[in-house]
Amino acid sequence: MAISSFSFRALFGGLAVFALFFAILSLALVEAESPTTRVPPIGEPCHVYLSKTWHGRCVNTDHCNDHCKKREHKDGGQCRAFRHTRPQREGAKGIHTDWNMEVDQILCMKGGNGETSYANNSLIQKEVMLKAKPILDESITELYLSSFPECLRLADFGCSSGPNVLLLVREIMDTIHTTCQRFNRKEPMFQVFLNDLPGNDFNTLFRSLPSFYEKLKNEKGSNFEPCFMAGVPGTFYGRLFPNHFLDFVHSCYSLQWRSQVPEGLVDESGIPLNKGNIHIAKTSPYGVLKAYLDIFEKDFTLFLRSRSQEMAIGGYMVLTMIGSEEKTKSSSKSCTIWELLGITLNDMVLEVPEGLVDESGIPLNKGNIHIAKTSPYGVLKAYLDIFEKDFTLFLRSRSQEMAIGGYMVLTMIGSEEKTKSSSKSCTIWELLGITLNDMVLEGKVEEAKLDCFNLPYYTPTAEEVGAVIRTEGSFNIKRFATFEVDWDSKMDENEGIFRLEKPARGKYVAMSIRVVAESVLASHFGEEIMDELFERFSKKIEEYLEAEKGKYTNIVISMTKR
Repeated sequence: MAISSFSFRALFGGLAVFALFFAILSLALVEAESPTTRVPPIGEPCHVYLSKTWHGRCVNTDHCNDHCKKREHKDGGQCRAFRHTRPQREGAKGIHTDWNMEVDQILCMKGGNGETSYANNSLIQKEVMLKAKPILDESITELYLSSFPECLRLADFGCSSGPNVLLLVREIMDTIHTTCQRFNRKEPMFQVFLNDLPGNDFNTLFRSLPSFYEKLKNEKGSNFEPCFMAGVPGTFYGRLFPNHFLDFVHSCYSLQWRSQVPEGLVDESGIPLNKGNIHIAKTSPYGVLKAYLDIFEKDFTLFLRSRSQEMAIGGYMVLTMIGSEEKTKSSSKSCTIWELLGITLNDMVLEVPEGLVDESGIPLNKGNIHIAKTSPYGVLKAYLDIFEKDFTLFLRSRSQEMAIGGYMVLTMIGSEEKTKSSSKSCTIWELLGITLNDMVLEGKVEEAKLDCFNLPYYTPTAEEVGAVIRTEGSFNIKRFATFEVDWDSKMDENEGIFRLEKPARGKYVAMSIRVVAESVLASHFGEEIMDELFERFSKKIEEYLEAEKGKYTNIVISMTKR
């Protein structure tokens, strides 16, 4: 029995040693053939090997011992901030990555009350709101007179933070107050919902509410009716409220932001179409412009459909957005503000690293960060597609949330008709793209980072906006207007509009872009280059404004829920 027991122990011991040896040998062979399991220490770049010829790079470096703590690195897996895909052909010389930002996790205006905060750099937005005020007043008055409601339910989509938010609420309340006095009616209560993405600085906004309420009570006295405010974090490219809930919807300078970077910004071989640009620029091929237009049509349709569901029948909606001129009217010398920012980034790359250009040729949209005059059609189509998708979803969601007859007023940045753009003009994003390209030439920015970056931002023409609204079908357009605002216009203490002196113009315009775009740019290019980027950008703007006029095209639409 003892011999038998010993034999079994020896047998199992031998098998265990053999199994251990085999396991060690297998691991050694796997490690020798593939580096996929190597995880760098904290603080080092994470190179994710999806194949022997491709790697991506994590933006964040907070690795755990076995893998990135917040990300799965698999073929097609999802990073917290970017999506890694396999954009390179087998055997290609260069390495190109396609980073698609999770916009709703990154995008937000600069919070707080500091020098570079949105609250202290949003005078352009204030000027636009005041120019759109006649349409806002007309719409809210029509809505109130249609039924004399005891409580008005209002929503501001893309409210951000800072004084402009409460300025809007006060303008609406004052208009209703004047109307009630004229018709000898008791003022209604107000239920105001303030919406923006979760990263918005709601805390600063809410801290300003007690003084706002106190001022209302002191001015209105016994006539003061409660005004209830609440924050509603989330993307407006989808539902946020119950069916037929809202009477009045407002949005100002938010609908130019897309739900995502357009798809279709790389060619079949994985090479970026908008290489060197961060937005649409003169050098962007037509495909870049088309990509942005597509995403605008998609987004705006979604916005309208969502609002249609949320608004009461007969509700009003007023939208103000940045637009653009017809693309064919743009001057060859003019630039968008984003072109100048792209130019600034380009200033920051000196040595072009070998192996970043595919053997098949130079990317079509080299040097752009957005749609430019040289963008291929596919880029424009991709942006238009995502706009149509996003805006349709927005409208559909608001349609479900608004009461029948409710009003919605939207103000957004638009653009001129594509056929009217002058060959000399630049968008602000084209100038930013030029700045980035300068930085590439100086080795301050990696060319690969610039080539794979495209802003999730599209400025539709008035025709594109109207087409989505008509196609979505949930709203009747009451008023549709466009107007221009200079890049360097500023409000004085008495609400007058004046032009800045030359030395201050570049810095002022650059700061107005920084407070809205820094979160997106820093997440991709790094926080450490932001000061230099915008210092260079301000100089580009100054030079540009010496020869050309920089203007934002704005679109205001007043609609009622069918």
